[in-house]
Amino acid sequence: MASKRDASFSQTEMMAEVRSPASFGVEALTRVICGDADTVRRRRKAWARVEAVLGTSDTSRLPQQYVKTSCEDMYIDGLEMGKAAWDDLAKSGQDFFDWMAPRFTLFNNSSFGLSISMFIKMLELMASPEQKSMWFVPATKGQMNGAYMQTELGHGTFVRGLETTATFHEPRDCFLLNTPRLPSTKFWPGAIGFAPSHGILRDIKAGEAFEDIELGDIGPKPNHNQNDNGFVRLKDVVIPRDNRLSAQASVARDGTYARRVNVPEKAASGIIENAPGTKVAIIRYRSQHYRLLKTLAKAYAILFASRNCEAAQRDFEKRGAEGDFSTVQSANALTAGIKAWSSVIALDGAEDAQGHVVAMGYPLTSGLLDIVQSLAAMYTAEGDAYSPLQEAARYLMKWTLGLRGRPSKAELPDNLTYLTSPFTKKRSDACLVDPTNSSTQLLIFQHRAQHPISKAVSRLVQGSKIGETKAQVWNQHIVLLTSGGEATRRIPSASGLHPGHGESHRFRGWQGLM
Repeated sequence: MASKRDASFSQTEMMAEVRSPASFGVEALTRVICGDADTVRRRRKAWARVEAVLGTSDTSRLPQQYVKTSCEDMYIDGLEMGKAAWDDLAKSGQDFFDWMAPRFTLFNNSSFGLSISMFIKMLELMASPEQKSMWFVPATKGQMNGAYMQTELGHGTFVRGLETTATFHEPRDCFLLNTPRLPSTKFWPGAIGFAPSHGILRDIKAGEAFEDIELGDIGPKPNHNQNDNGFVRLKDVVIPRDNRLSAQASVARDGTYARRVNVPEKAASGIIENAPGTKVAIIRYRSQHYRLLKTLAKAYAILFASRNCEAAQRDFEKRGAEGDFSTVQSANALTAGIKAWSSVIALDGAEDAQGHVVAMGYPLTSGLLDIVQSLAAMYTAEGDAYSPLQEAARYLMKWTLGLRGRPSKAELPDNLTYLTSPFTKKRSDACLVDPTNSSTQLLIFQHRAQHPISKAVSRLVQGSKIGETKAQVWNQHIVLLTSGGEATRRIPSASGLHPGHGESHRFRGWQGLM
């Protein structure tokens, strides 16, 4: 009887059997992830409604994206999915496909999702009250679909190197936009090829690009073909002066540029067969069990660290609305550190998980390659981990070098006071012999971060004393500096760094290096 059952037992059934002895309830864990029971209930209903509209409720059937594989088919699939999500939002008032968009790649599988996560957010942060009434309100209702045009063919993370120009033309009270060279072509922005009505200056009545605008899709990609990542070239494109987002800074009729009081320049710029007949669940193998649970643990770490990051962002936005931008540098360091840490862990974990099933994990129909490529797009297309790691390193060096030597606890934010602790600091005997003790773990992480940070400070000071320029010193020790930023991002209590209070007044001395 047992052998007959084993012969027909599916992997899904076996996994359910393996999970059944768990000491926690799956439903309870789902509530932890989503927030609470009511959120879980409403979220499931929202997904059920959208899946019913799209005809994707039957999970035993392959998704259309594995059947219709042309670039145009994939794009139409993305439009259908995006429209279904927008319609459900309008009818039910739920916001799941809003806040889920930037987290679970729904936004990169729909041109409409990108409007939510980037175009609308920029309007919210950078538009004046009058501009919000014209653009933000219609955009939130799905009456406008916009694109965020920043990345250029020759310039990605090097924002200062962007070549697109906006020249104020006083006689016509307008700006003239130009992409003067091939490298200045706007390239890669999502929802830019065909879908948006705004941002790329499209005639919303005719659906055609305005005169002197050349645009289109950049072509098939390894992933995310439901979204029309595209290119734009501009030649003396006229933009009315009042169309410049002006919540943080404005341009007067005579061309005078002015930032709002206390607004920094950055804020103003915007934008198996075990035996015959007996199958064994993959997770029963100890090596696979270890690898999968290790990846799962890191996924939970990312989840909870992201909540800290969101809290810091909300705090920053609240302060900014009141004219207080004192936490801008620490918030930037926190988000940069978490981006570097989480993107590497997520991509490595997904690739490792895909390797568990060997060749069967490679076909597109497995779904695993899709997950890997979605994460790879965030790591590759958005820039690798080393740039944000340098942001974290700059923040740490400002606190140390900027305070002219080893700072005292009184001078540091609470979550950085460990930098002043001696390397040999002890805890209780019980703590030291128990590696599962959280205090022991925190001490280990802090010690690991202290060493490269202290060493980096010493090397930077030495370099400056022998006459090296600040750029030379930084480049000479960039590996050590990124190592310090990487070690700090691993400290679980802080995910690196939290905003401090009044920090902008304390940064002195080595500002030019940062």
